[in-house]
Amino acid sequence: MLADRGYNHPAAILDCHEQAVNVLVRLQPTAMPLYLRQADSLTCDLLPEHRLKVADHLRKATGDIVSIPVWLHSKGRSCQGIIHAQRLPPEAAEAARRRCRQEGNRKGRTPAQDTLYLAGWVMVFATVSEAVLEAS
Repeated sequence: MLADRGYNHPAAILDCHEQAVNVLVRLQPTAMPLYLRQADSLTCDLLPEHRLKVADHLRKATGDIVSIPVWLHSKGRSCQGIIHAQRLPPEAAEAARRRCRQEGNRKGRTPAQDTLYLAGWVMVFATVSEAVLEAS
């Protein structure tokens, strides 16, 4: 299933996973309870310090393309996934931040620094395994 960020519904994604349906969705980080996953981990570790702070993780990135193995967890159910993120070119990132500020002004809010930073990235969450992606 391929979906846009309006479909960041953990329960629906977990339902798809349980029916062996792979999901690829543009990520809205605040809507998804994601935890860092070790490459060889078979169980979800719900320690608070393993909760993924996407903006903090991407700030540490040195490259323009980043992949982060994660667990999606909601209401006692979990599945493995991966975030693929690509940094936007500077002009596109600034245009995205400008749109973010305009949307905030329209709603009478000031966007958080993390929100403005993340506007400079395109991010997707996938339950498709690396092996399947590499074989494609």
